[in-house]
Amino acid sequence: MQIQSNLGSTIAMAFDECAPHPCTRDYMEHSMARTTRWLARCKTEMERLNSLPDTVNREQLLFGIKGYRWENNYPTKIATFFNDAWTRALAEETPKNAGTVEKGCYW
Repeated sequence: MQIQSNLGSTIAMAFDECAPHPCTRDYMEHSMARTTRWLARCKTEMERLNSLPDTVNREQLLFGIKGYRWENNYPTKIATFFNDAWTRALAEETPKNAGTVEKGCYW
């Protein structure tokens, strides 16, 4: 998070694990737990960094990936990190072959 803050970009990415596909449910649950812990840590650190007077961009936003597989399998765990700013791509914005990769879980 410090490196992303130093870059001063408008958006910083939260860390997550891209679980392999396919994977076992047990692996996915551990991956989700790890990603959730990382997201909480990233959020806390971003708030700290954005409060410092010498931060390059004190309005930097934290971005996380909202994949369908997380929503469908863990709606209550992941929902605590969602707000009204979360969105889905419109049909015309979705890549033509998006459904061929993990059944389009990221679109």
